[in-house]
Amino acid sequence: MNQVISFETDIALMIPILSVMIGVILWWHNRIINKLVMNYRRVQKDLVVSEQKYKDVMDTMLEGAQILDHNFRYLYINDMALTHGKKTREELLGKTIFDVYPGFDDTLLYYHMKECMEKKKSKRLNNEFSYPDGSSAWFKLSLQPVPDGIFILSIDITEQIKAENRLKLLNGELNHPGFPGDTII
Repeated sequence: MNQVISFETDIALMIPILSVMIGVILWWHNRIINKLVMNYRRVQKDLVVSEQKYKDVMDTMLEGAQILDHNFRYLYINDMALTHGKKTREELLGKTIFDVYPGFDDTLLYYHMKECMEKKKSKRLNNEFSYPDGSSAWFKLSLQPVPDGIFILSIDITEQIKAENRLKLLNGELNHPGFPGDTII
């Protein structure tokens, strides 16, 4: 009554059991992978929607917004910044500020932007920008260091500067000796 089971018999009995176990493991594995892939696709879709939403907000801001990399190459520019610079996206994106505005590296603004990027220090300043056609405009700038380089917000303050200059001129005329209101009684 001793039953001897040979190695071949053991293997023959184990193969169906192992096949079932491997099948269950593969079924669970595929199920988990499918869930992960579906979650990844959903997250990617949500990310694209979120990025587009924020891009739409940035594109339509009242302030000019631009991002330049550490080599001063335009990575992003919104509609208002295009208006401020009197340029198109095609003229700017992918190009350096030096390509678009020759001599920019000789300006005080370049120094401030470089310092902002290198020292990771935010700055606010007023800057007069001269266009190639000889005209100019004044902008209040906010320079922010970001991982990709520098983020610049700009607000056109040209009319404010002109009004301040007119006021200074008028104040100077009022304080000028001989002004008709300077009579001594």
